Amino acid sequence: MKLLPFIILIGISQSIYGQVSWTNCNEPIPKGEVFSTVSLPPVFGNCTELRLWDHDNTFSYECTDLNVLNYLKDRLTSEIEGTIKISAIVERSGCLSGIKIIEDNEENDGLTIKKLVARMPKWKPGMLDGKYVRTKVVILYQPLDFQ
Repeated sequence: MKLLPFIILIGISQSIYGQVSWTNCNEPIPKGEVFSTVSLPPVFGNCTELRLWDHDNTFSYECTDLNVLNYLKDRLTSEIEGTIKISAIVERSGCLSGIKIIEDNEENDGLTIKKLVARMPKWKPGMLDGKYVRTKVVILYQPLDFQ
């Protein structure tokens, strides 16, 4: 009889745990406004260049895009052709959440890229008015040909 409350407690905790969405850092996703335009955009890797460019109404450092592309290419086991766009939210902690495929190639390789993005190390979060904020980013995977 003493075992019954324990079993019920485990069952409740399992059902609650199964309903929580998680970031790539295994932290609960916080609530709050998500910004597309910020004073300092999120950065992936060690970026020192300050050149900004408009990328589907999302601003980013040029070297962030190259760092992301290199990170993804280094982890691919096969060649992926075509353009794939992934949207995500860089949380205040630097973790990614809300990772979605917004454009896929003909071979439907977007899921592969999405899984790699979900395992990325932390980013430096975006800033607005001197505070870290949740910021939407668009990650563009497009193979570059350097011939």
